[in-house]
Amino acid sequence: MLDQTLLERVRGVGRITVLSTDQLEPELLVGPVASARPLYDRLRDAVAVARKEARVVPLG
Repeated sequence: MLDQTLLERVRGVGRITVLSTDQLEPELLVGPVASARPLYDRLRDAVAVARKEARVVPLG
């Protein structure tokens, strides 16, 4: 998930939340980081490729 205020969006900064199935740390908060949108898009695409390669089927 990408979170940005209007000012952060103008500046290209944002915070990324990575959700996982990890029992101890199910959320990883990253940021604020520069060039947040391109980083978020790269992470999203990498997750999609990894899921496809592992043949993971989302249940919900």
